[in-house]
Amino acid sequence: MARPTFGDWGTCVDPSVSPSPLTITLNHGDECFIECATGYIGHPRQTVIPAGQQGPASRWALQTCTLGNLSGPGPGAMCLLPETCELLLSRDVPANATWGTCTTTHPTNSSIRLLNHGETCEIMCDRDFNVSTAPGETEISCNDGIVTNDMSCVYTDPPEPEPEPSEWEDEGHWVIYDTEGTFVLECTSAEDQTYRYVVPATGEGCPDSDDVTNELAQIYDDQYEGERSGDPCVWDPLLYQEYPSAAGINLTLAWAYEDMEAEYQTRGDFQAAFELEMSDLLQVDARRLKTFRTFRDDGIAITGAGTPQEQEITMHRTVVEFIIQLEEPITNTDEELDPTQAAGLLIEYYYNQGQDDDHPRSVLYKYSSSLKILSRIDQTAGLDVIVTCGQNPCEPTHQGVLEWLIAGLFVSSACIVACVVMCYGRGKLAWIVN
Repeated sequence: MARPTFGDWGTCVDPSVSPSPLTITLNHGDECFIECATGYIGHPRQTVIPAGQQGPASRWALQTCTLGNLSGPGPGAMCLLPETCELLLSRDVPANATWGTCTTTHPTNSSIRLLNHGETCEIMCDRDFNVSTAPGETEISCNDGIVTNDMSCVYTDPPEPEPEPSEWEDEGHWVIYDTEGTFVLECTSAEDQTYRYVVPATGEGCPDSDDVTNELAQIYDDQYEGERSGDPCVWDPLLYQEYPSAAGINLTLAWAYEDMEAEYQTRGDFQAAFELEMSDLLQVDARRLKTFRTFRDDGIAITGAGTPQEQEITMHRTVVEFIIQLEEPITNTDEELDPTQAAGLLIEYYYNQGQDDDHPRSVLYKYSSSLKILSRIDQTAGLDVIVTCGQNPCEPTHQGVLEWLIAGLFVSSACIVACVVMCYGRGKLAWIVN
């Protein structure tokens, strides 16, 4: 066999032999590996580096002799320049894909892309499709004219759109339940500086002017929050507005604040829905209801105290603070309950949770089960009610959890209410009270 062109004897001749022979004789059944120069590929192709030699495997070619005939592309093993790969649109670009980074175009056929030996490129999948490859394969590769391509484009469901950010920027604001009324007096300091002085409507006058310096007068004046009528009211210190003789109520829902934010885009949306359901329950005009705050009231409850089953449970609750206004500012409501009566009815409904067969559940729990908001009333948290005076009677004022006491007081009226509701509907409730 002759010394290979573009290569060397490799393992076929002992490297210590000098000078290197131009030809050698290979006996029948013998074999050895020729070694190709850099940039050339051995043929037949070799995938394994010969023992004791260095790679890459493609620079080596196995030479055998069988009955005087040498193996290889002929005569014998050879070293050849690597072949360029041709990428075909029909074979190498899967459905729902384009050429991507495979950009070298064939000089005479624009539908074919060329890829040099040892180089790689990637296809690009269409929108909503992701590249999928065989394990260990991430690109199209070329090895001496042989294309390796296991890429495909697989449809992927588009991601769920991000929810619109909640616009519940705050929980609302505080109001003051002024059961006595408040006046704003105009007073004078020891140095004849005029200032405004806020006092309860109980007959109290200005401080002695000799005791009031200009600095103290300024402090008093800074406490001014708006003109006051002197009548009992719910006072909104943010908007400087009085709600005369209104009833204030804190109602607890067994509903996590975050879940309510997810359900309603804004706090205003929730409050409007809440006021609509409550107005239907109490049979008062929805315009007479105003919600000021919706705030978290999370806590920890202990069940099975003192037993092996004792455990702590996190309770996620939300409190809605709202008022029932007088009917006078609202037209066509002469037949409705006043704030005290409406608050009393809600107390009755709340605590009549059904003690036995003779005392069925009240209108609140019977009819609210199908409502989105009132069906979530927490029946164990208690009901806070504050009624400002100025009505006759100025009752009830109720705070805390007194289920059995209230239930006992209202047991008889609850039966009447339940009976009328079953027969005629909630529209007759106002008639019962009046």
